[in-house]
Amino acid sequence: MLKKIKSFLQSDIWRLDVQELSRAKAFMTHHLRVFLAALQGFSRNDCSMRASSLTYYTLLSIVPVMALAFGIAKGFGLDDMLQSQLEQYLGAHEEIFDEVVQFSYSMLEVTRGGVIAGVGFLFLLWAVIKVLDHIELSFNAVWGVQEGRSWVRKFTEYLSVMVLAPVLVILSGSLTVFLTTEIYKYLAEGWLALVADLFQWGAQFTPYVIIWLLFTFLFMAMPNTRVNFKAALIAGIISGTMFQLLQWGYVNFQVGVVRYNAIYGSFAALPLFLVWLQLSWMIVLLGAELSYAYQNVRRYIYSSEIQDISPGYKEKVSLLVMHLIIKRFIADKGGVSREEVCEELKLPVTLVNQVLKDLYRAGLVVRVEVSGDEAFKYQPGKDVNRLSIAFVIKTLKDAGSSDVPVVHNLAWDRISSALESFEETIKHSPDNVLLKDIGAPGS
Repeated sequence: MLKKIKSFLQSDIWRLDVQELSRAKAFMTHHLRVFLAALQGFSRNDCSMRASSLTYYTLLSIVPVMALAFGIAKGFGLDDMLQSQLEQYLGAHEEIFDEVVQFSYSMLEVTRGGVIAGVGFLFLLWAVIKVLDHIELSFNAVWGVQEGRSWVRKFTEYLSVMVLAPVLVILSGSLTVFLTTEIYKYLAEGWLALVADLFQWGAQFTPYVIIWLLFTFLFMAMPNTRVNFKAALIAGIISGTMFQLLQWGYVNFQVGVVRYNAIYGSFAALPLFLVWLQLSWMIVLLGAELSYAYQNVRRYIYSSEIQDISPGYKEKVSLLVMHLIIKRFIADKGGVSREEVCEELKLPVTLVNQVLKDLYRAGLVVRVEVSGDEAFKYQPGKDVNRLSIAFVIKTLKDAGSSDVPVVHNLAWDRISSALESFEETIKHSPDNVLLKDIGAPGS
C-alpha cells in the first residue's frame, strides 16, 4: 500500500490527464501537483541550507538594516511610529528587539559628520545590499536563474526597497488604526451598526493581509525574472499564513523556555530568536518554491523524466531551442526569453534552463539584459550563417575542459580517429543544413 502511494506521488500523478477528470478531481490534482513540486524543489535546491545562510546574514546585518530604516524614517519625522510598529510585529522577541534598537541608534550617532560618518554610512549601505543580494541569490536558485541583477540595478532597486519598506510599515500600522477606530465610529452611527460590528471583526485580519501583501511583493520583486502576480499572491497567502501561525506558536508554546533560562539566563532569547529566524526563512523559501510551482506546474509534469533525460534527446531539444533563437533574431524580433522558449516549444522550464545554460556556456548564445520584468533575452552568439546542425552539436560537445589526464594508447588514437571521421561525415552530409534554413519553430 505504501509503495503504491509513493509511486502515485512520485510519478503517476504527473501522468494523469486532467482533461479527463471531473472538475473537483482536476482541481485537487492540480494543487497536489503544485504542493509536491514545491516540496521537491525545496529539497533539490537545498532550501534548508539556504535558510541557515540567510539566518546568518540576517543576524550579521540586522543592526545596519534597522539603523538605515530608522534613519530614513527619522528624515520624515516618523521614527517613533516605526519603532512602535516594529514593536507590535516583533513583540515576541522583546529582549532582542530592544537591544537591536539601542545598537541601531548608536550606529546612527556614529555615522554623523566627518570622515568616520562617510565610512560608517558606506558600511551600513554595504551591509543592507549584501543581505538583499543573498536573498536574491536564494530566490534565483529557486527559479533556476543563472545570473543576478547588475550592480547598477542592485543599487537602485535595493535602495528603493529600503526607502519604501519603513514607510510601508508605518502606513500599514496607521491604516490598521484608522480602520479600527475612525471608520468604525462612522459606521457605528444609526442603521450601519451591524455593518460596523462586522467591519471591526474583519479588521482583526488586517495583520494577515499586510503579511500576505508583503510576501507577495517579495516573491515578485526578488527573483531576477518575471513572476506572475497570481502565482505570487497564492504563495504569499499560504506562506504568510504559515508565518503568522509560527508567530502565534512562538508566543504561546515556547517549549523549553524555562530550561533555556536556567541554562542561558538572560542570554536565552538569542537561541530562541535564531530558531525563529531559521523557521521564518524556511517558510519564505517554501513560499518562493510554491510561486515557482504554481507558475510552472504545467511544464513541471515531466520533471522526473528530465532528471534522466538521454544525451541524444537533450541534443535534439538544444537544436530546437537554438533554431527558435535564430529565427527570432533573423525576423528582427530581438532576443528570446526563457519564458518565451517554454511557451513557444511547450517545454518544461527545468529542461529549458539546462539547455540555455549549455548553449550559453558553449558561446552559441549571448544574454542580453533588457528593461522591464524580463531578466534576460537570448540571441545567437555566432554568425547565423555558420550555425549548422553539425556545428552546433560539435560546439556543445567541445564546451568545457578537455585537459583531463588520460593514457594516450593505441585504443585512444583509434577512438579519436573514428570520432573525427564521424564528425567529418556528418559535416559534409546533405542533411547538415543551416538552422536558419529549417522551417518555422513550433510547426
